[in-house]
Amino acid sequence: MLSAPDTQAIDLATFPSTINLPYTLTPGRAAGTFLAEITSRRIVGCRFANGEVVAPAQDFSTRDAEDRYEFVEAPHAGVLGAFTQVGDTVIGLIQLDGCDNEFPHRMLAEYAALKVGMRVAAVWDEAQEQSILCIAGFAPAPDAPVGAVKPFGETAPPLESIPYRMQLDYKHAYGPYYGRMFDEIREHGRIMGVRVSNGDDALLPPREIDDL
Repeated sequence: MLSAPDTQAIDLATFPSTINLPYTLTPGRAAGTFLAEITSRRIVGCRFANGEVVAPAQDFSTRDAEDRYEFVEAPHAGVLGAFTQVGDTVIGLIQLDGCDNEFPHRMLAEYAALKVGMRVAAVWDEAQEQSILCIAGFAPAPDAPVGAVKPFGETAPPLESIPYRMQLDYKHAYGPYYGRMFDEIREHGRIMGVRVSNGDDALLPPREIDDL
């Protein structure tokens, strides 16, 4: 006989499951150009009509949504504006020389070795292509000279699309009420609900809380 939901243990067995979401990411003209050029170890930024300079390149100004810009090449070094640690990874906000925004990326140094305001420089990963991970991260570089953005000239065609897949691994438990419903469907071919406190209505699918 199937047990009643209110007699089952609260800590129920779980089963592993995965959600796979394959899709195509369209980066746009500015980010697509950044990704196309970063393989050549060049950091593409934008200078907007309002004077704002940002890197990596983006299609709109964060100040006023201005969409008129020219591409510039940003230096590989800058100043560390902030940092935090997530697990074993240290993430920093780097303001590249000549830019008005801060660029979030991995820091290639121990948390205790970092200090706000210190000079840092990009470290490149030669094995990567057309990815932000072409920059493996930023490392302390106290002697890195202060650079300046410069006109880019002709750029490579922007990367138009990026195949991408998001995978979410999780463990799921039906719980005593959903579990009983699926047991009833499997064993007897019937759908079970639960009657609510007013005695007239029912919840389907069954659940533990009367939300009517």
